[in-house]
Amino acid sequence: MSPTDAAPQGDNTYRLLFDAHPQPMWVFDQASKRLLAVNAAAIARYGYARDEFLRLTVLDIRRSPQGQRLTAEQIDSDPVGADGLRLTRRWQHASKDGRLIDVDVTSSDLDWEGRPARLVVVNEVTAQILLEQQAERARTESRAARELLDHVIDRVGDAIFALDKDMRFTYLNVPALRLLQRDRVEQLIGRYIWDEYELEHAEVFHRAYDRALRTQQAEVFEAFYAPWEKWFEGRVFPSPEGISIFCNDITERKLFERLLLDRERDFRLLVEHMPAMVYRASVEPPYAALYVSPSIHILGYTAHEWMADPLSWTKALHPDDCARGGRAVRALRRR
Repeated sequence: MSPTDAAPQGDNTYRLLFDAHPQPMWVFDQASKRLLAVNAAAIARYGYARDEFLRLTVLDIRRSPQGQRLTAEQIDSDPVGADGLRLTRRWQHASKDGRLIDVDVTSSDLDWEGRPARLVVVNEVTAQILLEQQAERARTESRAARELLDHVIDRVGDAIFALDKDMRFTYLNVPALRLLQRDRVEQLIGRYIWDEYELEHAEVFHRAYDRALRTQQAEVFEAFYAPWEKWFEGRVFPSPEGISIFCNDITERKLFERLLLDRERDFRLLVEHMPAMVYRASVEPPYAALYVSPSIHILGYTAHEWMADPLSWTKALHPDDCARGGRAVRALRRR
């Protein structure tokens, strides 16, 4: 068996979930910030071919909300939530044609082929931000504009509701009624939110609402509401009169993210305990190793020694096999 034949193909289910996910996703190396893997949705949305994507770093893509390039230190400082996942943040991303798109980014740290990496899930919100801005302007206009706004936001997928400074409901659209498990607006208008929902299970919601009202700065958060066993994403926009909340049920997305992490963990556990040597190599000469399992000791190497020398795999071949092995690798690479 040649070294390429031994290279791991990954967990098929994990790869299928990653590649088939409708939202853009990628994995980047924590140290170099270079992209290690990218799914089909990202390729379609950002305009890069897969090989072009994998020559980029995350610094080539991510921008601040004001469109400025970020530093590696800024990316490393992304906050981590209580559940160990990176908190959802709003950024701008640059596509291949140079256009900037607004995105909410959720990421989580993981071990990818023996190196610290981060899995990124992108939710584009460009159109949503435009709707939010239109809604904000409409609230300052006349009754006729308010009626138009009601007509528009009832057709927006987001659940939208508003609270006054005393945390009493002043507005809900139709998706918000469904999300908050009520049948009629009258069941909530004028009511104190924490009389209707359990505060002890909603501390993250409460802190975000309170902080937005006090600081008059927008808040974006994710939180789990135990009584309903659901995850929610909230975006809070303050005004002197109260706050407006755009909210979505993201339970399915969170379950998928957890499944990806569990699949990755299970795959690593399997590989680390296999008696056979498993490694992954670059498709570019000199085909340097990207990952090697602990069983490399079979050949008398430590994992560190193998990874440190890009020619380790050729040195490990018997001299009579070198030419044949090289031809096999080049043929695989052409295909």
